[in-house]
Amino acid sequence: MQPLTPTRSLPRQWKSKTELQKYLVCFICNSNEMKFHDVVSAIDEDQVLQPGQLYFVVPLSLLKHPLQAHEMVALAVKVSSTLMKTADKCGSRQK
Repeated sequence: MQPLTPTRSLPRQWKSKTELQKYLVCFICNSNEMKFHDVVSAIDEDQVLQPGQLYFVVPLSLLKHPLQAHEMVALAVKVSSTLMKTADKCGSRQK
C-alpha cells in the first residue's frame, strides 16, 4: 500500500481513475474510511480527490480484506515517512 496525498497543485478535477492509470492492479481508498478489523473498500473511480486528504493505493488482492492492527501500524509508518519526505522537499520541515 502506498500513500497518496493530493496537493493544491493538482488539476481541479483530479479523479481516482486518473491516478489508477498508473497502477494497473490496484484501487484507491480514503484513509478516513479505514478502521481496525473493517474491510478495505475502494472509492468510486469518478470521485474527485481532495487536496490535503490522505488516500492509499492498495493492491486489488486486499479489496474487501479486514485490516489488522499490524497492517494499520505499517500504514502509519509509511504515511509518516511520506509526509516527512514531502516536508523536506518543500522546505517546510523545521530543523
